[in-house]
Amino acid sequence: MTTAQRDSLLWKLAGLLRESGDVVLSGCSTLSLLTPTLQQLNHVFELHLGPWGPGQTGFVALPSHPADSPVILQLQFLFDVLQKTLSLKVLGVGKRQDVQGAQENDGSWG
Repeated sequence: MTTAQRDSLLWKLAGLLRESGDVVLSGCSTLSLLTPTLQQLNHVFELHLGPWGPGQTGFVALPSHPADSPVILQLQFLFDVLQKTLSLKVLGVGKRQDVQGAQENDGSWG
């Protein structure tokens, strides 16, 4: 996945969660992500928001310094939402590798 594709994925996912993330955070819906999407998110989180301490588990509070770019703001938003998501379903690689404005038949995003 190129940097442009990854950035597009992050913006689309953040947009979808801003619009309808309340049903995910309330537990009314399950957030489903493809394994490669979750791997990309983890990589980008560690690259731009980390590093995490060894053995660090549970909720991670991000530093309260102001974000220096819109991308970092989107990453902080996604990071917070994913940490607070009550139900996350991780799916193996499927046909689609990107986030669209509509759900697939299996209800998955990403």
